[in-house]
Parts: sequence; structure tokens; C-alpha cells
Amino acid sequence: MKKWRMVLSCVLLVVLLSLLGCAGKKEESRYLNVAEDNQGKNVLKLAGVCFADHPEVQEAVAEFNAVQDKVQIELHDYMDGVEDYSDAISRMNLDIMRGNMPDLLMVSSPIDSSIYAGKGLLCDLYGLMKDDGDFSKEMIVSSVLSSYEENGKLYSLMPGFAIKSAWGKASELGSKNGKSFQEFRDFLKGGNGKRTVSGFSADESALVVLTTVLMDDFIDWEKGACYFDGEEFYHLLDFLSKDYKRYEYVPSGNGFVRDILDNKVTILFGEIFCVGDYLIQRQLYGKDLVFLGMPADSGSGTALFAVGARIAISSKTKNKAAAWDFLKYYCEKDMPNRSYFPIMTQKFESQLRLSQEVITMSDEFGNMVEKPLAFYFDGVQNHMIYKATKKECDDLVSLVQSADRKFEYHPEIMKIIQEEVGSLMSGDKSIEDISEVIQNRVALYLKE
Repeated sequence: MKKWRMVLSCVLLVVLLSLLGCAGKKEESRYLNVAEDNQGKNVLKLAGVCFADHPEVQEAVAEFNAVQDKVQIELHDYMDGVEDYSDAISRMNLDIMRGNMPDLLMVSSPIDSSIYAGKGLLCDLYGLMKDDGDFSKEMIVSSVLSSYEENGKLYSLMPGFAIKSAWGKASELGSKNGKSFQEFRDFLKGGNGKRTVSGFSADESALVVLTTVLMDDFIDWEKGACYFDGEEFYHLLDFLSKDYKRYEYVPSGNGFVRDILDNKVTILFGEIFCVGDYLIQRQLYGKDLVFLGMPADSGSGTALFAVGARIAISSKTKNKAAAWDFLKYYCEKDMPNRSYFPIMTQKFESQLRLSQEVITMSDEFGNMVEKPLAFYFDGVQNHMIYKATKKECDDLVSLVQSADRKFEYHPEIMKIIQEEVGSLMSGDKSIEDISEVIQNRVALYLKE
């Protein structure tokens, strides 16, 4: 997620995709050097950019190779020998253009996986699930599938997920989950200047967050078409240029948590990584906590995003069954010392049950004490939360089920949008002019 900020060069991606249909004889890869045989095992290539950022993938590969003797997964990192992400992506795209598509591909940011999927380079995992007698889509949290589907197809999976949404008090926001941009603006204007929004930063600006969560509304990846000249994008830019700064939360100096408790943060945009995160918000906003989601002209506005790298299977591989075996293993693997919700339904439900029990641990003196599930500091004292109630877990499940979109960065497209929106904020161009330029530039990017 965080790497959208880096300057990325995906020009080769665009070129290679247009050339795939007329690719000739497969050329030897300059970067992938894999032994044809590894002690009699079937060798599969898993390629990506910067596996150092994803130790969960490296651990899964090492364990998978050790627990069975038929398949050997070998990692191929295009960051080896280079320092810049753009160079690594260019190297990978050049290999793919030459016909050296790996069996498996790590498609988390900075890789724009929707481009690959739209051009038919990735395998639809639903087909593999249908043919698998031991693994079905019903084994995965349903909203994960619906959020990550693209035109009814699923191209990648990961071990965990978290929630991206916006929330506040129902007594102020109402109980409706999901507000259009106009409803969102009307609500803020109705507070006599006392209603505020918070949760954005220099790293994740309001423009980046709101555009990213709506990206699938603006682009049909399969058709290679975009709709940045439509009303929803216009409403987003209009809100950012005219209203956002007026309602942006300004710290009082007493601490962020204290400001929430003092009703100075009306709407908080943020992430929920685990049961503990959810319980903290229940404490801060009270029992009438409501998740209204991001402003969107349709749906709940609540999104899911991947925790752990997403892995896809090449549509060109001759080893789909073996690749699928590894992907299943990866999805069912635990990621210690990380906060996340498992995508596997059984593990997700087990996590919720465990959160309703008090866990004990030994303190520094050898005494058994209760282990907090979560805690927060209100500026005066620490508050410990030791377990969740069934009602709280049920409400959390409802929140997860309400998610109807994914939060996934698209670095090159976001770069185009940021470049052009700068002219809007400075007053040099109108929203109509900006939308038209973005529409044309992104359309060209998708088609080339």
C-alpha cells in the first residue's frame, strides 16, 4: 500500500500488454535463471518486486518446499541488483513481454495487477476452486471475494485483510451506512462549523484515499475503459476543492484521543486491523458507533485491503494445479506478530471466539495476570480492554460483511491524477478541464 508514493515507471507494462498478442518466439530471460530440475521436483517460478518487504511470502515458500516433495517454488526478485522500483518493474515487464511469464506473480503494490488481469495474463481462481474437491469459495470470507472480484472473476488472494472506512457517532451521523458526496457535504454544512473530518495525512491525502477507494467505479479494467468525466469524480473534486479544508480537524493540543472523547472529531477516516482496533473505537465513540464508509454514490463505502502480499497465478502456466496448491497453502498460513483478519472463514471465526475469552500471561515477577486485547491512552491514563462481547463481535462481522469494494493502490494512475489536480487546487483550471485531461491521459494509459 505505502509504495504508491514512489516514482514508478510502468511504461513498459503498457507497451508489453499491447504487444502480447503479436509476441513471437519466446526469448531467453535476462533475469530469471531457474534450474530445470531440483532433485526431481517440479520447479515453479514466483516472481515479484522486493520480497524483502514481504517476509510472509518468503516464509511460506520455504515451508511449502519443506513439507512436500513434488513441487519446488523458487523466488525471483526483480529488485536484485537495482535500487529503484521503476527499474525492477521495467525488468519484470520486459521479461513478460518476451514470453517469460512466471508461474506465480506477487501482485501487491507497486504492481498494478488490474492491468495484468484486464489483459488476460492472470488465471481466474474461481475456476480452480470449482475443480478442487477440498477447497471452495465458501471457505473464504464472502466479502473478501466480492470486494476483490473483477467482473465476476477472482485473480489473486492473500492471507489476511483489514477494513478501510469512516466512522463516528450515530447520534450525529445517523444510522445509514453509506453516504453520497452530496449527503456527506450537506451533513458537514449542517453543523454550524463544528463538524470535522480527520484521518488523512501527507502520506495518504484525502485525494489519494477517496480516489483509491472509488477507483473501480472510475475504471472498467476488463474493457480498458475509464470514466473520470462522470458525475462521481466531479463530486469528489468539487468536495476537495471547496469543502474539505473548511472541515479538516485541527488539533486542540490535548491529544487526538482526548479530542475524540471531547467530540472534536466528528468523522474519522481510518483502518481496522483487528478486533482490538474495533473495540478501541467502541470505547472512544460509545455504543452508538456507526460506520458510514467513504463518500460514494453507491454502496456502503467501506472497503477491504490486503494484509500480506497478494499472489496471482499466470494464465500461461502449464502448472496450474501445483501453483494452486501453493496459493492455498499461503492463504491458510498464519502471519505471527501482525494484526489482521484471516481471509479463511474458519480462522476468522476462531479469532472472534478467542477475542471473547480473557487470556492470561506471566508478568515480570512470575505472576499470572490478564493480558489486554487492546489499550489506549486518553492523555491522563491508560485504558485496558481485556475481551470482546458477543454483541461486539457480531457487529464487527456485520461491518466486514458490509464491505463492497477493495482499497488497492494504482500508482501510475494516481500519479496522473495528482499531477492534474494540482492545477485545480491552485485555481489555474476548472474541474471540467481537469476531469477531461485526466480522462484522456488515463484512457491513453489503459489502451497503449
